[in-house]
Amino acid sequence: MLKAEVYSAKLTGSGKSSDSTKGFDDMNLLYKYDGEVSLEREVVEALNEGRKLIYGCLFRMLILIPTFLLFYTFYRGMVFLIDVYFHDHTLERFLDRLHENIDDRHLPFINRMSDGLFYAFVVVLMLRFILFYPVLFNVQVLLRFAYIYVFTYLLRGLAVIFTTIPSPYPYCVPLRISDKWWKTYATMMFGEEGKLDCTGLLFSGRAFIMFLGLIILGQNSGPLFTMLMTLYALVTAVMIVATKFHYTVDVMFSLLFAGSFYYFYYSRIDSFGVYFLNKINSAKHKEEEDLKMSKLESSAVTRGFAELEQLPKLISVGHKLKSLQPLVYGSSNISDGVFKEYKSMVYFFGIKECDDLLSLYRGTKSFNFSYWKRLRLKLRRRKLQSSILD
Repeated sequence: MLKAEVYSAKLTGSGKSSDSTKGFDDMNLLYKYDGEVSLEREVVEALNEGRKLIYGCLFRMLILIPTFLLFYTFYRGMVFLIDVYFHDHTLERFLDRLHENIDDRHLPFINRMSDGLFYAFVVVLMLRFILFYPVLFNVQVLLRFAYIYVFTYLLRGLAVIFTTIPSPYPYCVPLRISDKWWKTYATMMFGEEGKLDCTGLLFSGRAFIMFLGLIILGQNSGPLFTMLMTLYALVTAVMIVATKFHYTVDVMFSLLFAGSFYYFYYSRIDSFGVYFLNKINSAKHKEEEDLKMSKLESSAVTRGFAELEQLPKLISVGHKLKSLQPLVYGSSNISDGVFKEYKSMVYFFGIKECDDLLSLYRGTKSFNFSYWKRLRLKLRRRKLQSSILD
């Protein structure tokens, strides 16, 4: 029988730095076992904390839905407004070297090829994460991607207002007001079937998805796979321009926005995560030196992003599950139900593959093919058991 003594020693520094981490102190929990309370009770508590973290992810997904609808409606409303009231058919299209060398007769074929290349990229990207990464990390990456992508609709709406760019597509049809309000609303939100509106966007949504996905993918993939996907993305980006739906500069802006937005977001959550883990380690080793936050780590933006990612809770729960792991697997006093649930939670978090606690949100190359390795081991065990029975 073991006991978990919770050390809630103040891991925040003194002075201004302590105010910066206010609200995160209760997450800084260290565990040390010396045996009066059952281990099973501590495991159940860790499982409950893990469930709360999962519920938090689900809640954030639900919040993203109305946020997406709000920003998307704003963006489409600006497109509709410009098309209906400010469209100028006398504006000449910008010269684009790629457009000049493409015959309009080939546009239907180019459109189909562009669609095929783009959707194939999305499928490969999804399979790369679903098959080879832990479930929780996939959920975090999905949310991280969604935060950035949903926010871009606000910027795209503002770009439509402040930029007057003629549509590059020669056969565009301006949006118009219908005789019924619901038809007008449907036209505003989804456009007219088989027609492209005439508002230049200075931004390619598909190129943004590809480049943002490529940046996230490259963090935990091998150089060969990343290089192949980069070449594929560049070819697809050229095909997007070749459809004449976008100028070359639209794709270039998409690359610029994807890289800058993701770096801005990720650099802040990573800075906070490193600081938070250093605080835990300093308290664990009873170091008296105070770790003060930098201006980047203590800013409201950084703390807000850390809350979105649930970093304090994620690192604390991960620390607890990892600390309990050798005790759980070495104990015979835990019921089968709790043991199976603990194994599922460890698998869900990817604890066994994590290089350190930062890998919970950073990811790691150790995630690669881990599921396939486990599947192969399970098949070997089944074959061994069947051979013994035979």
